[in-house]
Amino acid sequence: MRRLLGLRAGAIGVALAAAVSLAGCTRPDNTPEFYGEATEALFLSGCEGNYELSGTTIASRNTCGCMYGHIKDNIPASEKDKLERSVDGQKVFAGYTGKTFHEIDSELKNSPDRVSSTELFPQTVLDKFKTCPGYGGRSETGTGSTGTGSTVAPTVGPTAPGSAVPTSP
Repeated sequence: MRRLLGLRAGAIGVALAAAVSLAGCTRPDNTPEFYGEATEALFLSGCEGNYELSGTTIASRNTCGCMYGHIKDNIPASEKDKLERSVDGQKVFAGYTGKTFHEIDSELKNSPDRVSSTELFPQTVLDKFKTCPGYGGRSETGTGSTGTGSTVAPTVGPTAPGSAVPTSP
């Protein structure tokens, strides 16, 4: 059971890496200055594994939507977003010292295995991901797929040919 939960968490990590990389495609230089409908659609598409040649389902829309919400609310899209976003006259990211979505996207393109790294994501955001339905084996409610595709997280261990369950390393 523990190995299956690890597999599920690893698959969610792969989904997050794919989603962040695809969401950055909304501008020619892959830099979303602000979050918007296109960024959200691309993030969800990448997170779910719903893109050309994917051939798999990585995570459900509920899980991906929850994760996107935490990213959008807690990580500025760009330096411009970091400086300009405000609510009721208060700067949302005043004092924020972490990486922007653009910086995370750039680093994940080179090292997708760092998707759960506190060097990229603030620990508070990683902790919020754990509250998302379906993340790390949490039960899922609502509609959407349940991650039954053939993607296996690289940190789990080898998979026997024709099997979706990892074998002992």
